[in-house]
Amino acid sequence: RWPVSPSGCLSYMPCWVVGLVLLVTAATTAATAAAAAAVSWLVPNHMPTSKLLQSFAFHAVFQIAGISQRLLELHALLGGGADIDVIWMVTREPQLLTASRVELMSRLMDMKLATAAAGIDVVKVVERQPSLLLLDGSSPLADWSQLDQDELRELIQAWECGVASDSDPEWRRRADQLRDYHRQHGDTSVGYRDGDDTDLARWANKQRRELSAGVLSADKAQLLAELNFEPDEDEAEWLRWFLELARFKEVHGHASPMSLSAGADFYLINWCSVQRVAYRCKVLSQRRLDLLNSIDFDWSGADPLS
Repeated sequence: RWPVSPSGCLSYMPCWVVGLVLLVTAATTAATAAAAAAVSWLVPNHMPTSKLLQSFAFHAVFQIAGISQRLLELHALLGGGADIDVIWMVTREPQLLTASRVELMSRLMDMKLATAAAGIDVVKVVERQPSLLLLDGSSPLADWSQLDQDELRELIQAWECGVASDSDPEWRRRADQLRDYHRQHGDTSVGYRDGDDTDLARWANKQRRELSAGVLSADKAQLLAELNFEPDEDEAEWLRWFLELARFKEVHGHASPMSLSAGADFYLINWCSVQRVAYRCKVLSQRRLDLLNSIDFDWSGADPLS
């Protein structure tokens, strides 16, 4: 364990965290310095280039030092425990590096107050779902002072899925957003397309968990069924690509995108390859087989994975 003092008081941080930061700093500095030296040696009279690389080296060092300081601050904000993986949190939510420290602390304190009587380890909750610290005013925490024990338990379950609140009003609002998504894309596979609303995706995953566990109320389950909501995450992602392929066929007249096909998407081509391999290995489900046959999918097509 390595003693550090990010704000004038002694705290502790796992050695591997500090070691990683120092390693990245050293590697970046060494690589940039080497590049600057090489340019100075190869082109000694080309001073602007050399100065540019030196400037970049200093900038890189200061930038990494700033990230290191931010990681230490975040670690201290969460209590400084040796088992808190702030690097994993920042990897999932890079905005933690630039978010206001005051706002992060305020959100954390609100969550701790909300669950003070329930004995919940809020720090572990936000470590698993760091997005909870970044929710803005459009996703306020529930008014915990007005919650009974059952409502508080539901709130904590929502947090476990990265959702600030899943009260009835909030649920209806998210359902309306899901309806709009269905209207736009033709499915409810939110979270599997670039640019999807991450908050809505987390909410959708929570509904899948509750549907699978059989704990979602009948009226909510019925509303999701009307939108053809897919309760299985793997199947939801598969359907997203199947609809992409169906749209490809509408445009091009066939369902066999190849590398030379106009408008063929690289990821869609690879997805089709995976379906052929699954079919040949006899691991493709009957439902998927029937859907692909319904759009005349070419099972004999040559592809990189064949």
